[in-house]
Amino acid sequence: MLYEAKLAPNEIDLLASLIGERFDVVSSNVWSADIHAAMKVVTFIPKDVATQDADHPAGDVDRPLVKLGGAAPLSQNDEVVLQSLGVIRAVNVVSTLTGFSAVEDCPEEEVGPGLVLPAGRAYGQVYFPVRLLDDDRARLHASNGAMVDFDCAIEIVADGCSSLVMYTQLYSISVSLSGLPISEVWTEPGLHKRRAVSRSASD
Repeated sequence: MLYEAKLAPNEIDLLASLIGERFDVVSSNVWSADIHAAMKVVTFIPKDVATQDADHPAGDVDRPLVKLGGAAPLSQNDEVVLQSLGVIRAVNVVSTLTGFSAVEDCPEEEVGPGLVLPAGRAYGQVYFPVRLLDDDRARLHASNGAMVDFDCAIEIVADGCSSLVMYTQLYSISVSLSGLPISEVWTEPGLHKRRAVSRSASD
């Protein structure tokens, strides 16, 4: 089965409204991130989307959720990541295709002094070439295991930063100041694609 975990039209419209506006501040409090631009604040938070199948009844993915934030000043929990970046020239949404590995028995594991994970069953995420969404979409729909086409990151291009990326990681929003984060598997060639957000989307 093929799931979609995509940004909603109103979220795309909000991103489109940033294009051409002056980029004042990017702030982060580890769980979420804010863009302050044009007298408004756009907030990015993680959104959990259920994508279960028979072998993975608790399967899910986290995508960024984009919403209009409040105009409150930065709090002591907010870290200013970048500021005064000039005009926002483009916004891209980055998507990937993922599924889940086989469930395996895991032995008890000591992960730190006095901290032991009990034995149990676990699985991970695996990523697939995004071309399959065009070349073999019918087979993805017919598969028994969950496959997920989901938006995993948002890229901002501004005068003072050629690629600022906000992406989900362990149910939080992380910020990369230098393009796609190479620590994430989905950034490898062929495992992601960009789609540009158009200013006309908000008209």
